Formats: sequence, structure tokens, C-alpha cells
Amino acid sequence: MYIQPIISDTNDSNIYILNNNTIIDSGLNEYFTINRISKYTNPKNIKKILLTHSHYDHFGGSQLLINKYKSKIGVSYDDSIYINNDEYSVSYLFNKKLKYKITPNFYYKDGDIISVGINKNTNEEDYLEVIQTPGHTIGSVCFYSKKLKVLFSGDTIF
Repeated sequence: MYIQPIISDTNDSNIYILNNNTIIDSGLNEYFTINRISKYTNPKNIKKILLTHSHYDHFGGSQLLINKYKSKIGVSYDDSIYINNDEYSVSYLFNKKLKYKITPNFYYKDGDIISVGINKNTNEEDYLEVIQTPGHTIGSVCFYSKKLKVLFSGDTIF
């Protein structure tokens, strides 16, 4: 699996580009997110956005990817009820008010396996396992690559 981390230097989330077609979390600001992704791949290549949880600093950068590039967004079923709520998404902590509604295209739960596309180097499909890690939010998840022994933890581990 090709992994390109984009480490935040502000108070938003890190973003991980997987196989140039999937991202884990999308940061806080949609234009900043597009600029950061563009350094590594064309944003139109991003077909899937996987959220570790439904706090604004992890999904606020999604809207342009969804509207302009038709990316599909997923969230854990348990966190889906909070994604469009100003209080539970904690958008107010970032001086933001939800200006759009996010309608997840797919949901996941503990034990689900999610494809993150074909690795161009190996020509094999790569997968992540969903591990439910409630605590930071009720529906927080981590994504685990068994093949690489890599865990994407969102805010489960600060």
C-alpha cells in the first residue's frame, strides 16, 4: 500500500493518502486540504474519504472533494448521527459553523474490511480493517492494515 502522510502544522487533523485514491480524514479547511493533497496527487483521483470520527477538524475539508470531485465519504454508523450537529461535531471549537450537510455514502462498523484500491507497485488490492475504538467519540474507529501492520488511529491516540 502506498501511504502519503500529510502532517498538520495547525490544529486540524493529519491526512493520509492511500494508493492515490483514498484519504483518511480530510482536515479542517477544504481549500487548504485540496492544496495539500495536490502536492502528491490530483484531487480528482480521491474516490473515497474515510473518517476516523465525526469531529469537524477531521471532516471540514471534505466538501470540495465531495461536490467538485465526487468523492464518496464514509463514517462509522455510531458516529453518523453527530456529523451534522454543531455541538457534537465541535465545530464551534474552531470558530466554524456547519455551512453544509454531509450525507455519508457508506457506513462501517467494527470488523468491516474496506478496500483502498489497487497498489500500482504490486498490482494488488489493499484493504483496511475497521476497529471500533469508542472513547474520543462514541463511534471513533481506527483503520488497520494487517498486511503492513500499520494503524491509523485518528484521535484515539493523541
